[in-house]
Amino acid sequence: MMPNYPSPYRNRLPILILCPVERCNCRCRMCGYWSREATASLTLDHVESIAVEAGDLGVVHAVFSGGEPLLHPDIIKMCSVFKQSGTYVTVLTNGLLLEKWAGQLISVCDEIIVSLDGPREIHDEIRRVTGGYERIAKGIQAIRSQTDTIKISGRCTVQKRNIRHLCRTVDAAHELGLEKISFLAVSDDRSQFWQQAQPGEPEDLIPNIQDISDLDDELDVLAKDYADDYESSFIAETPEKHKRRLHQYFLGIHGLSEFSPTYCNAAWFSAIVESNGDIRACFFTDVIGNYFSDGGLKRVINSDKAVNLRKSIAGKMINQCNKCVSTLNYKETHN
Repeated sequence: MMPNYPSPYRNRLPILILCPVERCNCRCRMCGYWSREATASLTLDHVESIAVEAGDLGVVHAVFSGGEPLLHPDIIKMCSVFKQSGTYVTVLTNGLLLEKWAGQLISVCDEIIVSLDGPREIHDEIRRVTGGYERIAKGIQAIRSQTDTIKISGRCTVQKRNIRHLCRTVDAAHELGLEKISFLAVSDDRSQFWQQAQPGEPEDLIPNIQDISDLDDELDVLAKDYADDYESSFIAETPEKHKRRLHQYFLGIHGLSEFSPTYCNAAWFSAIVESNGDIRACFFTDVIGNYFSDGGLKRVINSDKAVNLRKSIAGKMINQCNKCVSTLNYKETHN
């Protein structure tokens, strides 16, 4: 049965994602932001202007992503613009600068989501930052020494190098004092997140058949030995979802399984404003307009290109959606 998607025209936009900079201070194997000579960035004036329109559109959740948002010198003021209006503020970060900003972040954001790609040595090897795990730990400690009201959770991108270490990743999340850990498969779409097409790099990210078999075993152990963490939602997903969105997904990449069916309404309820003003419905779809040159947020999300995109998604005509690693199922009554 086809999901009942909302109207393709939008007067509300509950979730707004802002990418104030393209730069990053990690050298992650699954992302190439760090390799770009990126100069574009949103200014504080830009964000203040966007926030006014966001208020008119009913934005209730502002997410700062990147690149690495904590590299922007005005990131605290940008968060404050939304926080002062009563908007729920989330910062997605690699965690390397948490200690630097800890004292100011506690007053301008509600939630911090830290990238955690494995236990200490695996995380640092994937991120290619010596001591990166320890810097995350110090940053979290700096925040927790001042407040326990901010939610701090972790997100792990599952790939070839950490596929046998998911149990240890949960242990690391406990060690760091995180409130939750979620797992997301690495995308095989090399065009996303400015991923580099270096020789051999995709094979280093995507698990082979033996890796996938080992992943299945790892998920079985995780479901059995970490049942309490699933039950308490410390592990954000269910064991069944992990089987579908990790094991079955990687089999699908190799043509050995159908991809798990998805329902996503991100294109109806969220938008991303990138550092140069480009606007996307989600990270995995094409640009639908530019904030600066196409008349602002509301006009862009109701442009012909945006409306046609939503119609195509509703009609299951977007290939990226069929094997998307990150979907949103936003409820109208969500608070």
